[in-house]
Amino acid sequence: MADFYTQGKEVNKETLEAFTRTIEEHYKNYIPFSERARKEYAYFVMKIYEEFIASQKKQCT
Repeated sequence: MADFYTQGKEVNKETLEAFTRTIEEHYKNYIPFSERARKEYAYFVMKIYEEFIASQKKQCT
């Protein structure tokens, strides 16, 4: 997440898709192919990334 943050990636569909690809390819995590599972996973990742961004901004102030 830090890599995406330092690149200035916002929380959006493209960033979430990139997270998912990175997790699947680099970390070899299995994410089911069903649309519902992927949406739930994307929602979870989005929330974690939003929290990460908020914590980074808080540290800067």
